[in-house]
Amino acid sequence: MPLALALLSIVGYLAPAAAAHVGDAVPCTTTEGAPLPLIERPSPAGSAPLVLLLTGDGGWAHADEEVAQALRARGSAVVGVNMRAYLRTRRSPDEAARDLACVARAYSQAWRRDRIILLGYSRGADIAPFAAARWPADLRARLAMVVLVSMSARANFQFHLVDLIRDVERPDDVALAPEIERLRGLNVLCVYGEDDRTTGCLAADTTVVRRVARPGGHRLTEGFDAIASLLAPALEAQPVR
Repeated sequence: MPLALALLSIVGYLAPAAAAHVGDAVPCTTTEGAPLPLIERPSPAGSAPLVLLLTGDGGWAHADEEVAQALRARGSAVVGVNMRAYLRTRRSPDEAARDLACVARAYSQAWRRDRIILLGYSRGADIAPFAAARWPADLRARLAMVVLVSMSARANFQFHLVDLIRDVERPDDVALAPEIERLRGLNVLCVYGEDDRTTGCLAADTTVVRRVARPGGHRLTEGFDAIASLLAPALEAQPVR
C-alpha cells in the first residue's frame, strides 16, 4: 500500500471516541452469512449527514479515500461499501437494497446521524438507484441527497474482472432509467464527465435528477474535493423535525 494512502487510512481511524468504531457490532451480513465489506471513516458527532459511499469496480481506492476525507472535513461521517468485493457473488436488486439499508440504519444509529447521503461512483452509482428506490419509506425520508457519479445507462449486479478494462453488455444487465424514475421526489444529483460517452446521466429525466457536467471522462479529472463540494447544500441543511 502506498505510504500516502496508508497514512490517510490511519487518519481515518483516529477520529474521536464520539464516533466510535462499529465493526463487528454491525448486524448486517450477506445472504450467505458473510460480513459486508465495509470501510469506516467516522468523524466527531455532529448534525451533518452520514454518507454511505458505494465504490466502483476498483474497490476502496485512493479516490474514495480522498472523497471520504473531504467529507469528514465538512463534518460528515462516512461508511464505504467495497462494491467490487460485495459483487463477487451475484446479487439481486432487492438483496442489494436490503443490505445497504441495513448498513444505513446501523451506522446512522451508531454515529447518531439523522440524515443520510447515498453516494455512488461508477458501479456504485449504477447500484445506488436500485437501493434508494426499494428502501422503506422511513429510510427514504431521511435521504438528504442521492449522488450518482459516472453512472452508466444500465447496471449489472455481479463484478467480472474484465469490467476493469472494458465496458461489457450482458443479457442480465438491468436498465437504469426505470429506477431513476422511482426516485422522483428525492434530491438526486447526476454527475458526469463531459467526455464520457457511456454516461447514463444524459438520458436521465431532468424532472427527477439534476445533471452536473465536470471535466474529464468516466474518471473525472478534477480533485475529488470538488465532488464533496457538490454535496455542500445537503451537508449544511438542517434536518426536518
